Formats: sequence, structure tokens, C-alpha cells
Amino acid sequence: MQHPPLAGTDAQAADRSIPRRFAALDGVRGIAIAVVLIYHFFGYAAIDIGDPGPTLDRVFHEITGAGWVGVDLFFVLSGFLITGILAQAKLRGGHYFRTFYSRRTLRIFPAHYVYLLLLFLLVPLLAPSATAVVDGLAEDRWWFLTFTGNILVVVHGVSRPSLFVTGHLWSLGIEEQFYLTWPALVLLLSTRNLMKACVMIIALALTLRVAMTAGGVEGYVSLTLTPARMDSFAIGALIALALRDPRDFTMLHRFLPGLAVAAAVSVAVMAIANGGLDALDRSSYTIGYTLIALAFGGLVLSAITSRQGTNAYHLLTLPVLTSAGRYSYAMYLVHLPIAWLLYQRTDLAADMPTLAGSHLPGETLFALTALVPTFVLAWLSWRLVETPFLKLKDRFSDQSATEPEQPSQSGSSIVSSTRRVSSPEAAEDA
Repeated sequence: MQHPPLAGTDAQAADRSIPRRFAALDGVRGIAIAVVLIYHFFGYAAIDIGDPGPTLDRVFHEITGAGWVGVDLFFVLSGFLITGILAQAKLRGGHYFRTFYSRRTLRIFPAHYVYLLLLFLLVPLLAPSATAVVDGLAEDRWWFLTFTGNILVVVHGVSRPSLFVTGHLWSLGIEEQFYLTWPALVLLLSTRNLMKACVMIIALALTLRVAMTAGGVEGYVSLTLTPARMDSFAIGALIALALRDPRDFTMLHRFLPGLAVAAAVSVAVMAIANGGLDALDRSSYTIGYTLIALAFGGLVLSAITSRQGTNAYHLLTLPVLTSAGRYSYAMYLVHLPIAWLLYQRTDLAADMPTLAGSHLPGETLFALTALVPTFVLAWLSWRLVETPFLKLKDRFSDQSATEPEQPSQSGSSIVSSTRRVSSPEAAEDA
């Protein structure tokens, strides 16, 4: 569908004032993938350890057991980045839907389907004795091929054997289903009405989860059902939309940090009261998901407003975090089956070293052993699969659309303190 650029110099000026890339967001993405890896690697390492070990072990497991929130950070980031991309595309005009979906397909599909091909081929070869998982992969393959792994969980629950190696793909299903509906809303609604819609979506997602809980619906449905998770995307989208108006952004910057801190404190209190932060605790899948998303909204806001030279900017642009952020998509895809395969070949209770009764040395060794092939395969995916397809994105740029001019460095900017990076489409690599 082709449409003309929006009229109005104010909107165009706002678009020109927004950096085409926020370097610190690579670090935020790196944090997200790091906590997810820690969650799954240490989770697998501790499966067969009956003795919880000393207090240090228990506290460590309570902390790492909260790593599932990294997925929520990815959701907030997606809401921010995708809404920004769509808002710019709407303003510029051109083939709005064709351009967006073509470029998203090039970003998401190649690595995903190469991963599934390797998964279907290698799991039977490397773990032939795990017949339940091998047979389950064959039985459930169409759910994963069609990005509906989250619906598989909703329909069949969390006990499917295939989920030992595909249990993380539910989040990709939610992402893809978000892509199916959100571009149309961005195109059809004005910025003001879209911001109102975001507030409504946050309230509706929370209300839906509370209603399902009251009706006796299992917590994993609240975790994986797309409409129940849209509050995270909507919070990210609100930040992206507020970025396009100085008054909205000023108000956001005034109130969101305080809300984010209050939300983070509330989540910490929940975790202490419950002896950890479990995704399937009632407090988590009702109000908890929204509080976590608000806290991460504050992190995203902090990243896009961080100045060069500040501690926050230095932390979020550390090479280890930005590298993890760059390779995060493939790392997310491959890490769970790697952890499972390593678990299949390791007698954790007997073989892993201990120190003063603590299992943490052995668990750390397990996590590092899983990290090495995860990073290597992600690096290979980036070089051999993702980058060649990303280079094809230029074929789907809107040549008919007017590209906004880059403002002078002395000109006013909604986020004047943020470093401007030259790659205009780098944010699409989310």
C-alpha cells in the first residue's frame, strides 16, 4: 500500500531531530540476552542437584531465576524500535507495508529457518536416545515453522517434550504476531490517538491477565498469549511516540523515571516476599509483567537520553555488551538446545566440581561451556546468514519517499544529548 507523506513541517522537523540510531540500545539488548542466557544455562546446570547447597547458592539461584525478565526487556525494546521505524515510514510516505514487511522478513526469517533446519537435523543425530524430544520436534514442527510456538503452549501446555529445545520460541511468536497488527494501527491512527491506544492496551493486557487468573486459567497462558503481553510493547511504543513531540517527551522524562523506580522496587519486594521472581507466580503474571515493563521502559529512556562521557553511556556501550547485542538474535535462537544437549551429556550431580559445599563452581563451568558454542554459532550466523540478507534491505527502501535531512549538530533536537550515529536503518537490526 502506497500513501503520501504526512503534511506538516512540525512532524517532519521532529522526525529530523531524532537520531537514526541510539548506540546505547545495543548495550540494553546485550543486557537482555545476557540475563536470558544466565537464566537458562544455570537453570539447566541445577536441574539434577538435589541439595540446594549453602545460603550463597540459594540466593544466587533466586537472582538468576529471575533472568526470564530479559524477554520482557526485548518486548519493550521491540515496541520502541518498531514503532519508531513505522512512524518514520508513515511520515516519509511510499510503500509502507511492502517496505516494512520485506525488511522484517529479511531480518527475522533467514536465521530462524536455518536454526530450525539444523535443529530438526542435528537433535536426532546428537541425542538419539531422547526419543520423546526427537518425536516431539517432528510432531510440533509446524508450530515453530509458522511462528506460533506461543499458541502451541497455550493449547497444549508446557509439558510438550519438544519444548526442551524450543521452549524459548514462544516469544518469537508473540513478536511476529505484534508485527501483523501494529503497522496497521500506526498507519491508521494519529500520533495522539495512538498514544491513547497504547495506554488502553496497557490497561487491557493487565485486565485480561487478572480476569484469566480469576477464571482459573493457568499462568503459562498469561505468559504466552499475545494479547496478554502487549503492555510491554505498548510501553516501548509510548516512548517512541513521545520522542516525536518535545512537550510529550518532556512530560515522559518527568514522570517515567519515577514510575520505573517505583515499579522496580515493587518487583524487588515481590521477589523477596516470594523467595524469588518466578514467571508463573500469580503476582508475576498479573501485575508483575506490567511493573517489569515499566521498569524496563525507564531503562530504555535512560539509554536514549544518556550523554557521551557519563557512566550510564559508558556502561551501555561497553564492547562486551554491544557485541552481545549485535549477535543477540542468533544467540537467543541457539542457546537453549545447546544447554539441553550439554545437559544430556553431563552428569551434573556427580561430575561437576564443588567448593565448600557450593555447586556454583560446577554450574559456572557448565554455563561457560554452553556460552562458547552459543557465541560461536551466533557469530557465524551473523557473518554467513544474517549480514548477507541484511544487505538486501536496500532493495526494499522507498526510493519514492523523501528521506529526512540530517539536522546540523548545532540545531535543536528532542534528544539533543544523545550521540548520533550515521546508520539510518541500524535500529531495524533488533
